[in-house]
Amino acid sequence: MKAIMVNVLLGLAMTLSGKSDVVSGEPTVSVEKWNSTEPFILDGILDEDFWQSAANLSDFKQVSPFLGENPTEETEVLLSYDDDFLYIGARLYHSNPDEIFASVLERDQDLNADDFFEVIIDSYNDKTNALGFRTNMLGTRVDYEMSNNGVTINQAWNTFWDVRTTRTDAGWNAEFKIPLSSLRYVPARENTMGFKFIRRIKSKSEMLLFPMKNQTLTGLEYHLQNTTEIALKSLGKKRPLFITPYSAGSITQTASLNRDSTAYISETQVYQGKNYLRQDWMDKLLSNNGFDIKYRLNNSHTLDLTVNTDFAQAEADDRIVNLTRYSVALPEKRAFFLENADLLSATMFHHVFFHSRNIGIESDQQVPLVAGARLTGTTGGFQYGLLNIQSKELPASEIPARNFGVARIKRNLGDDDSYIGGIFTSVNSRDSSPSNRLISADGIYRITDQLVTHYFLSSTSDSGLNGNDRYAFGVSISRFPSNGYEFYYHYREYQEDFSPGLGFLSRPDTRQVIVRNGYKRTFRSHPWLSRVIFGQYATQFWISSTGMREYSSMNLYLAVYPVNGARIVVLAPIYTEDNLFEPWDFSDRTTIPAGHYRMNQFEVQFESGKKERYQYSGWTQLSDYYGGKRFTLCTVFNYVLNQHLSFELSADYNRLRFPSSYSSEGNRIEIKSIYYGKLNLTFTSKLSLKTLLQYDKNLESLAANVRLRYNPTEGIDLYIVYNQDLNTNPGSFEPVKPWIQSQTLIVKYSHTFLF
Repeated sequence: MKAIMVNVLLGLAMTLSGKSDVVSGEPTVSVEKWNSTEPFILDGILDEDFWQSAANLSDFKQVSPFLGENPTEETEVLLSYDDDFLYIGARLYHSNPDEIFASVLERDQDLNADDFFEVIIDSYNDKTNALGFRTNMLGTRVDYEMSNNGVTINQAWNTFWDVRTTRTDAGWNAEFKIPLSSLRYVPARENTMGFKFIRRIKSKSEMLLFPMKNQTLTGLEYHLQNTTEIALKSLGKKRPLFITPYSAGSITQTASLNRDSTAYISETQVYQGKNYLRQDWMDKLLSNNGFDIKYRLNNSHTLDLTVNTDFAQAEADDRIVNLTRYSVALPEKRAFFLENADLLSATMFHHVFFHSRNIGIESDQQVPLVAGARLTGTTGGFQYGLLNIQSKELPASEIPARNFGVARIKRNLGDDDSYIGGIFTSVNSRDSSPSNRLISADGIYRITDQLVTHYFLSSTSDSGLNGNDRYAFGVSISRFPSNGYEFYYHYREYQEDFSPGLGFLSRPDTRQVIVRNGYKRTFRSHPWLSRVIFGQYATQFWISSTGMREYSSMNLYLAVYPVNGARIVVLAPIYTEDNLFEPWDFSDRTTIPAGHYRMNQFEVQFESGKKERYQYSGWTQLSDYYGGKRFTLCTVFNYVLNQHLSFELSADYNRLRFPSSYSSEGNRIEIKSIYYGKLNLTFTSKLSLKTLLQYDKNLESLAANVRLRYNPTEGIDLYIVYNQDLNTNPGSFEPVKPWIQSQTLIVKYSHTFLF
């Protein structure tokens, strides 16, 4: 502890005091509303007369490879608006237009492998939350919402907007038409919004930003201190109503053990019912149809309703190799819970106090969600989210009906991302099942532009634990500038039986300290190097209920970033100690004895540059492992052939060698590996086919997810999804497994109506 305190005091002594200087400020830009009778034609050509009087923004700077330097290519942004739409035009010059790269056609897919242009709008000008709109030269649309200056980005957010692009002799153009009804603001005589623009030039590994008022901020490309303020006059009220009914059907075949566990039997189910009604066909009809409603009460408040919430997710979960004895949180993929997720989020200190996958999934089963409501908005500096969902009981599985409630509120402090907030969650049921409550306060206080504190104080009450409160708290201070000394110091504690019913804790009943000190050097001009980071990291865990030390780890690190966008990281030496207070059943045949383990590790990570059609990355680790040895090699290779075809191959290979005394079968070797293959076929911007194959060597299982998506126009989606789980070596199990463990065909159609 003395060494930790010395590191903390040393870091604070080296911290710069006061706010950082603004590199290039600018006053608020006033834009006249476009009142011309000239029709607006969305074509990406930018030849309408009104563009001549639009706001003109062009002073872009490099974020990478050379922070703050002038770009090698010019960018010109034009902005105007009328009573209904915001218009943004971009002239993206390139000295060699043949080098402009665009490969993605499907909406809301990752454009990081392409040249792209991005618009970010802080519509409340609160310097914390914003909406993003991105496109490439093919006119592909990507939209998202972000909070906490880009710390949280919700890619699932969708709204109505349009864009057109054209290739020119001097580069390419993009023309955006964004309905004001898709933005959030308080109607007024004059609304000041923050705007920023990002451009990526793939062939030169350049990321450009306008404006760049402050070069020292962490994550400066998304930090909303770097915006230009634009005044828009006489914005009226917009109250759109979105109704999205869906219909889904499925055929499922599953092999399961018989009552005597002597053989597998196959069962086929057409249209799964949820026991809403006694009559079978009526129940199946009701169970596979539902709808969501979104209504803008005004430009600042939105009401969402869901009836028979859609569970027919099109994407399968990625299988993972977990070599720890702690659980891993899987991401949410259901559309209703992804919408406005940032307004209900309380993610901090490696925990999540509202993890929506706890709703509707219990004992590895899907639990029907009858109906729910969500109200979100911003008013008077406050941001809030309210959610209530009712589930249906599953008597056969002894799962009761439950009611889930979440309330989240945040109050902005000042003109940066400082805030104080709170969250309340509850899980209740009508029978004797335990109820659970969480109440928590959290916040961020930015002392200077680089010096930031995070804190939280929480309490849970669970009727299954005699209703006694259990507490958790934490505080951290960090400094991560774009150049210079950086650090992160963290303390948090979860008391014994602290249990947020709708949250996720990877290591409950623990106290943790983290101490990280480092130095970052960013180069203004270098023949091959963009930046270098080096330093030390240390963490330690104690069991809260006993005070006993459980786990500690410390290491040095070096990260090198060449100008081509590559990344090389070396973690060495890594020294770890772990106390196992009871035996760990690592697998069916291997048990690691209780004891005190000291381990040395070496790790290297690598990512290739971003200029080519292909990208590859990987990391490897050589280490001691609880009395044995571990070798890990993870690799990913992506290749984009053209805008219609791309694929990805990846592997997570882990070879573990234990003492023979650990194994009941005398087998000292454990291989835990998963291999992945992804193939993306995009026929047009409206029709795509994706295939995901996952081979689990340990389970001798091959899982396939094939998804056909037809998106003829905004708001209409047809999915045809086929999932299959194969046993690749069925004879190695007793009783013998069938070749096909399960297979499902899902057809889902949804149509959003805008009123």
